[in-house]
Amino acid sequence: MKDLERFRNKLIIAEGEDFCGKSTVSKLLVNHLNKNGIKTILTFQPGDPNYGLIAGMLRSMGKDKRWNIHALTNFFIFYADKVEQAHKIIIPALKAGKTVVSDRWWHSTYAYQFYGKQIIKEYSMPEEIGMWLNRFSVLNLEPDVVFYFHQQIKKHTREEDKNDMFDTAADEFKQRVRNAYKTLAANEANMKKVDTGTTAEETLQNLLAINF
Repeated sequence: MKDLERFRNKLIIAEGEDFCGKSTVSKLLVNHLNKNGIKTILTFQPGDPNYGLIAGMLRSMGKDKRWNIHALTNFFIFYADKVEQAHKIIIPALKAGKTVVSDRWWHSTYAYQFYGKQIIKEYSMPEEIGMWLNRFSVLNLEPDVVFYFHQQIKKHTREEDKNDMFDTAADEFKQRVRNAYKTLAANEANMKKVDTGTTAEETLQNLLAINF
């Protein structure tokens, strides 16, 4: 219990490419902390419905390729989602003394948008401007730790995700995303790698053993 005190009233982020197990382990982490007396909520990007009815629309427009919207429109939709989540869910929870576990943060924009979709290259955006937008969109909230799930545990695309522009993207896209995460992990001091165990419960134990 003493070791878990470092999680109290903290902003904890789970990051990584698709099918890395972060969502499953995030739920286990939230349950574990709550069972041990640390009030914790789970939120996610994009489209946590707890911030309002618009969340579902933003999630759909951000991920579903049937909308057929411009790449930059898609880019800013993710930023709009971040602002709403930070303002309506994360900040109130932290002020109330709770711990917040967020499944994804601005690191996903860096990996999937800046480099996966090559927004930086295609629109000649200076990376420092992009990084300013990233931090601005989360209202300058600084996570206490970012747990980076750096190993995929599944490689197939689920049938229900056939319209997800990211899950169904080409292998070249996914490799750019992977490389971008590796770059972030090498340069962000509060980004900690989580090794994947043989089960989600084992992966949670690996996470809990990380100091931050």
